[in-house]
Amino acid sequence: MNKKWSVKEQIHFFKRLGELLQAGYHIQEALLFLKMTDFLSKKTDWGEAISELKSGKHLFSILRDWRFESDLVIFVMIAEKHGNIGEALIKGSQFLEQLNSHKEKIKKMMVYPFVLLVISAGLFIITCIWLLPQFESMFSQSSVKSPWTLKFLLFFKNDLPDLSLWLLLISLLNVICYALITQWVSATKRHLFWSVIPIVGPIVKLYHSCFFSYQWSILLQKGLSYLECVAFMKEWEDKPFYQEMSIRMKQSLSKGESLSDTVREERIFLKELPHLIEHGQKNGRMEREFLSFSLICSETLEKKMLTFSKLIQPICFLCIGVVVVLLYVSVMFPVIQMLEGIK
Repeated sequence: MNKKWSVKEQIHFFKRLGELLQAGYHIQEALLFLKMTDFLSKKTDWGEAISELKSGKHLFSILRDWRFESDLVIFVMIAEKHGNIGEALIKGSQFLEQLNSHKEKIKKMMVYPFVLLVISAGLFIITCIWLLPQFESMFSQSSVKSPWTLKFLLFFKNDLPDLSLWLLLISLLNVICYALITQWVSATKRHLFWSVIPIVGPIVKLYHSCFFSYQWSILLQKGLSYLECVAFMKEWEDKPFYQEMSIRMKQSLSKGESLSDTVREERIFLKELPHLIEHGQKNGRMEREFLSFSLICSETLEKKMLTFSKLIQPICFLCIGVVVVLLYVSVMFPVIQMLEGIK
């Protein structure tokens, strides 16, 4: 997340600027109004943006310099080149606000289970370090056989430092390997890798299908041809994946392949998208088909993320329950067995 502009500030800025533009303000007048009202305490940014706009710089380039979210930059880029920037700003803020709200819900749902998990892990470590050695000495001095739970936990306690070190080294190695691979591997391969992961994959495909369909619906509504849409995708510097895709799509379309076959070759999209394109080509309303499909994908994406967020707490509570039961058995079972031995 950008330290200077948080995601919520970006959403708020897009919404306010879009409302001013739709109310009849020129973009420089709107920024000057935001500067005078000290909106978000960004006076320095407003002055720089106004001077850069006067010198002929595009708004999307300014937002890119401010390290705004790539989705928002794409919305502005399309609007600046093909009109209706106020509506694009508002829709971009709504698009990002929806994604951000799901992320915030997931974070909030993970806080309480995470705290409980940390407390349970602390109790587990204290039990292994302080209580279990006392049970071990008591069983060694008596004729009662040590229970299997005590042996298991003592084995875990003795190997815990080495196990933790190995896990830390493996995790660090995985992070380093992933960082190196992301520099060598193309953006297409990275996205395809995430698309085949069981839980994450459907969400990734839904996101790309929604984003691609919505942006193409806007471009087709502006009267662009398929090749012009593909050429415009190549200008999306904030989306390396779509830049690489534009090269492949241009080659396929230049050979005479249909748009549906070209999209079908891109395995990052839902399998329904090529069939929808074929239907849109038959009725001549491709932009309408893309827009309707993007709305369906957006609703499905919201449901998927909500379902995913609902699964987090039960899984965390299950792990906590296992730790609590193991602690209870490890403490009570030796006590009961010793009492039976005394009898």
